[in-house]
Amino acid sequence: MITITKIIMTIALIVMASITINAQSNMEFGIKGGTNITKLKNGDGKVNIGVVAGVFAEFKVSERFSIRPEVLFSTRNIKVGSGKENLGYINVPLLAKFYFLEKFSVEAGSQFGYLMIKEDGSLNKTDYREIELGAVFGASYRITEHLEGGVRYNLGVRNLTKSGGDIKNSSLQFTLSYGF
Repeated sequence: MITITKIIMTIALIVMASITINAQSNMEFGIKGGTNITKLKNGDGKVNIGVVAGVFAEFKVSERFSIRPEVLFSTRNIKVGSGKENLGYINVPLLAKFYFLEKFSVEAGSQFGYLMIKEDGSLNKTDYREIELGAVFGASYRITEHLEGGVRYNLGVRNLTKSGGDIKNSSLQFTLSYGF
């Protein structure tokens, strides 16, 4: 089982590695944060707000193409029946980014999520699947040399609950990233 200590140590190692490796111009490391607007596919139809924050690395393969893995903590506040569920995931998206213009890019890839926190509501954590899989699509704009704004759609492709039904996460993210 993943613990918060292991997550913090992993993030610290990524940041330390970025300090030593970032001398190479084809790599960028940084932090990002923003908001999730979540709606469950085949759920109650309600839209709920959460937060997202974490770290990223971007590896330039060419002038217009890069690979960007991220490690993010994402909260999703959802309504199930008469109760409200607060879910916290560690998400690891792996994205391919294509720069159409010098400052504008589109991205697509897959996302692996691990359910870390489940609070309130009527369902137990054991009612949810610990592993979430999704497809990711988005766009970003480089505001300054280090600051980037982005919008992303996360489409869950795996049922969230172990019980019947076909309930999947669907979220829109608005983020700011700062690269070192």
